[in-house]
Amino acid sequence: MFKDYPNMLPFFKHIAKMTYDEMRSSISLKATLISFKFQIVGFIENLDDPEVFVDLIEGLADNHHLRGITPRLFEVKSIYILHVVI
Repeated sequence: MFKDYPNMLPFFKHIAKMTYDEMRSSISLKATLISFKFQIVGFIENLDDPEVFVDLIEGLADNHHLRGITPRLFEVKSIYILHVVI
C-alpha cells in the first residue's frame, strides 16, 4: 500500500520513517496488520447483525477521524485494500 500510496505513510507514525526493507521486518507493522485482519473478520462475522455491524463501522470511522483521516483518504485506502483482497 505504501509504495502505491506514499501519502498514507504519515498516518502510520510508528513506521513513517522506515525504509521498505525495515517495514518488512517491523513488529509494529505486523501488529497493525494483525489488528486490521481481526477488524475485517469482525465485520464479516457481523454482517447479519446490523446493529453490531454499524457500531463496528462507526468505531472505525471515529478512530480514523481522530487521526485526521478524511473521508476521501479513507475511500482511497479502502479501494486499495479491496484490490489487495480480491
